[in-house]
Amino acid sequence: LYEHFAYGSTVSWEVLSAGLTGCGLVFQAMDEMHYRVAYVDQSGAYGLSERIGDSFMPGVFGEKHDLVGNRHHLLVIVQEQRQLYYLDGFLVGTLATEAIEGSVGNAVVNFEPIRTSCSFTDSWVWNWSN
Repeated sequence: LYEHFAYGSTVSWEVLSAGLTGCGLVFQAMDEMHYRVAYVDQSGAYGLSERIGDSFMPGVFGEKHDLVGNRHHLLVIVQEQRQLYYLDGFLVGTLATEAIEGSVGNAVVNFEPIRTSCSFTDSWVWNWSN
């Protein structure tokens, strides 16, 4: 059970067909229908949300219209019953959380059926719970 951890990665994407796409970090994942995700997309939008079954719970959503390029650093810190989401070194959102068991992973975020790929470099997880 990771109650206090940080998870970071540098993400980049390549769009292979027309449409909106992005990349993200999945954490506290119990299965493919129960997880949390922090993402950024090619329009400059970013989010932090929890999926429970077929629904995404209200979370953090924002847009940085000055966000350029397809390479960004994502960092999620979970501590003291809250999640902090940093995008390119700036705090862009926080959410209340609870300690749950789960895994971490990477995500390709497609909002429509398109061909895309994401690359994740310098990925790391640091747990200070134990």
